[in-house]
Amino acid sequence: NEAGAPPFPGDPAPVDVDTLARALQEKGVGLVDTRMPQAFAGGHIPGAINILLGGMTVFPGWLLDPAQPVYLVTGRSGDARAAALYLARIGFDRAAGYLCGGFEAWQDRGLPIDHLGAVSVDALKLMHDAGQIRIVDVRGPDELAEGIVPGAEPIFLGSLADHPPRAPRDAPIAVMCSVGHRGSMGASVLPRAGFTNVYTVLGGTTAWANRGYPLVKPNES
Repeated sequence: NEAGAPPFPGDPAPVDVDTLARALQEKGVGLVDTRMPQAFAGGHIPGAINILLGGMTVFPGWLLDPAQPVYLVTGRSGDARAAALYLARIGFDRAAGYLCGGFEAWQDRGLPIDHLGAVSVDALKLMHDAGQIRIVDVRGPDELAEGIVPGAEPIFLGSLADHPPRAPRDAPIAVMCSVGHRGSMGASVLPRAGFTNVYTVLGGTTAWANRGYPLVKPNES
């Protein structure tokens, strides 16, 4: 503390599609996509974790290895500096670069793309009532105490990678939080554990409650 914080390592360098593709072939490289959940669900680079820009000061500590170099995919090129600064503030000082041209540049090259399902609470209610989907709630204990979707499995976001859902890897699984941002983060983590049919719930439990759908205490679910 007497010496102060280490200096900001500087703006991440723009990298082209070929450079990023080569980097991602190496083990121990992180990839963060800061776009909104709807955009991420529609298409993203395989292996990317969806962390919104505003969450970059908290959630990388749960989802990333600080020893790994991290590449960024942002909705706007100006977001890359902010993301790198947020990472540096929590000890992640290895922002190796950001994809110049964003996801569209990757897409336009015809390179592999992954997708997530994105489901409204109305559609989720129909699927849930029919027994066609499992629900994972990644909120914290205080939030869960306010109410959880009946039958949902609570797994804190920070524990999800090490404690995945108790479900077959091909089972449909919807990941939700209060409004959908952390749900998208959780949904982006599950494919790394082998889950192949993952959805993010748009609007989360806030939208669920606003539609008048039931919430119960965790020990009643």
